[in-house]
Amino acid sequence: MKTTARYLVICLILMLTTVCTAFAAKTTSTNKAKLGTTQLSGENAQIGTTYTLGKVNPINITVNSIRYMVERVPIGTTVFAPKSGEKLLMITYTLHNPQKRDFGIAWSTLNFTVVDSNNTNRKYVQDVGMDTTHEKGYIALKPAQKAKFYTLITVPAKGEMPKLIIESGDHLVLRYDLRGKVLPLSAPIADPNDKSGATALEEVPAQPNTFYPYGLFDLKLDSIELSDQPIHGRVPKKGNKYLVYKVTAKNCSVNKCGVAWSTFEPTLMDADGAEIKWNSDTLYASRDDNVSMSVESGKEFRFRQYFEVPEDLDLQTLSIKEGGSRAYMFDVSRVQ
Repeated sequence: MKTTARYLVICLILMLTTVCTAFAAKTTSTNKAKLGTTQLSGENAQIGTTYTLGKVNPINITVNSIRYMVERVPIGTTVFAPKSGEKLLMITYTLHNPQKRDFGIAWSTLNFTVVDSNNTNRKYVQDVGMDTTHEKGYIALKPAQKAKFYTLITVPAKGEMPKLIIESGDHLVLRYDLRGKVLPLSAPIADPNDKSGATALEEVPAQPNTFYPYGLFDLKLDSIELSDQPIHGRVPKKGNKYLVYKVTAKNCSVNKCGVAWSTFEPTLMDADGAEIKWNSDTLYASRDDNVSMSVESGKEFRFRQYFEVPEDLDLQTLSIKEGGSRAYMFDVSRVQ
């Protein structure tokens, strides 16, 4: 009798377990269909695939593309420009509101972290922009509405970034393996010794009559020559000449920018690898006054700099930097 009772209890437990498992599976399936995506524990997310992040306040996210870049990027009125030992990782993504109520989007809606090759976590700039307008991405998504956003992470200039982690407010995460999946840098910025296209040169070989991205400005070397004409009413010392070059600068930020004699810093090297001292003059292109002005967004102006050098000195390279920007290197060995 006791054996029969024990058998009936075991059968009842098995039946209840089966019913509960089926109900849980049905409930989970219903939730997935409702949100249209899959909740992940964090591993093996793929670029171009849509996932749901968040349990209490879910949002659907699709990472559309990720790229390395050295150009400055605006978000609202803030401009992010990498320095010489840096590059930017730009993440473009789509958010979709799966809920029946509005969903407020702000910089803190999701957290973005890159893990570099030294296993160091590098956080995003704590701001997001709208993909088409570059305005700050602080909006309310209506039910079923989608919108495209982007954010930035400043990372080392050298090498690939292996992993991206995206985290919701309730600590659900997506992990992306980035190796071989990030849009690379292009010449002449990309180091030709890194076949992945992930390393940005800190000293970039450059050509005249071409704009290059510095900090807030793009610069173009217009002309360069040796001259014995007076500057500030003074001619070069006997046996010397002036190396004079003119540059067009374009304000590529979203704000008005002040410019002074120290904004653009040149370096001149001779064939022996010795540096020639700069005289600290940055003049207007057509007059001998040091530059002091404000430049509107999108506007250009021209300036002139010069070095006094011995006539018989073999020159090698001229480079220009803006603040802590990377240097662009011009071959001046054949300048006459």
